[in-house]
Amino acid sequence: MTFSVRTARVSMKLSFPSCSVNANCLAAQSNDAYWDFADYIHANRQVVNSEKGLDNQLAALDRITTTEAEKFKVDTAKLQPCIKAQATDSVKASVKEGEALGVTGTPTMFVNGEMIDGARPVGEFRALFDSALRQAGVPVPVHSGPAKAAVSGEAASDHATQR
Repeated sequence: MTFSVRTARVSMKLSFPSCSVNANCLAAQSNDAYWDFADYIHANRQVVNSEKGLDNQLAALDRITTTEAEKFKVDTAKLQPCIKAQATDSVKASVKEGEALGVTGTPTMFVNGEMIDGARPVGEFRALFDSALRQAGVPVPVHSGPAKAAVSGEAASDHATQR
């Protein structure tokens, strides 16, 4: 039996619009580069914010973007024009879509239409996905390791609705 999982990346405001534009430029070529960049910016916001003046902050952001691109072998010849253009239309449309769905920040995920906002332990996500699989009549994979879901399918569904 086969099934599909639909995922969507919605750009919400990071530190400032340029950050989201740069992230989208990376995502156009590499999802891994996008996620690494987003993780880095969230964890190291002070690297950009410590620069004096907006121009220096934007330059630091562009350097970080280029460094992430190089790590993932992104085509910098295509990346640089995207960064320089700073086209915010797609970011604005994505933020508008997220806001219409009630998304106020990241991370936010929808599982079977249920909004799950905020970071969660891996085991909790596994329980939610396992519950969704059961509801779809799909066999649930066997999990190993410390993140094994400790919540039953029904409890996971109840837990998600309580949030």
